[in-house]
Amino acid sequence: MSNISIELKLHHTKIELLELYKKEKNPIEKTRLHFLSIIRNKDNNSSTLAVSISTWMKRVGMKLTWAQDTIRRYNKDWLNGIKDGRKNNQRPKILKDIEQKKLKEKITKWETTDGWLWTWPKVAKYIWEILGKKVNATTWWRYLKSLGFSIQTPRLSNEKKATKKEQEAFKKKLKNSSKKQKKKKRK
Repeated sequence: MSNISIELKLHHTKIELLELYKKEKNPIEKTRLHFLSIIRNKDNNSSTLAVSISTWMKRVGMKLTWAQDTIRRYNKDWLNGIKDGRKNNQRPKILKDIEQKKLKEKITKWETTDGWLWTWPKVAKYIWEILGKKVNATTWWRYLKSLGFSIQTPRLSNEKKATKKEQEAFKKKLKNSSKKQKKKKRK
């Protein structure tokens, strides 16, 4: 890769960027601050610094376009430019809080024809019939996890399990052998 140079405006010193990097909790912003602190390797009095970003972006494991975008945003908006803009980028909820509460009550009290298990088709059918909303598997799983549910499957039974008679015979044999061991210890 050729060595690409870009102008970095010196809004903060390297030490200031390192301090911000150490204090930052958001991983996206922390990576951006780390990158800026790495490329801000000279303390000079000019307002800009021409930096070669090809080698530095590899140190934080990012691509060229990401590095250029980070520097461009920092030059334009200082620290506001490196903020993670995805924080408030959420779609509206498919199931409102009241509907989620209804779903939780239904699953908690689920009485099905095949016993205690609720399954994706049953939950999807319920959401479609009662709430009138189609929900894909990923979405319903997020809702169920947020409501405190987890995958519920019956415990597997051992196919080689002994019959009742064999179990009783084993217990008798075990009981007799433990009695013999106790007698040997007494002698």
